[in-house]
Amino acid sequence: MTAEGFAGDDALLVEIDFGDSVSKTVLVRKGDVGTEVYRKPVACDSAIRALGVKAASRL
Repeated sequence: MTAEGFAGDDALLVEIDFGDSVSKTVLVRKGDVGTEVYRKPVACDSAIRALGVKAASRL
């Protein structure tokens, strides 16, 4: 987990290193609704956090 609490009621930025590739996923919750944001190719942390903020605003 590389970041938390940056969007909605709760948010996590999870980074998984598979050895030959890295995956970054944002999980966002607002109230009783949650969503997952995955972007490929992998963006920098600030860019994927911004996607999480946008996703939370649409929930």
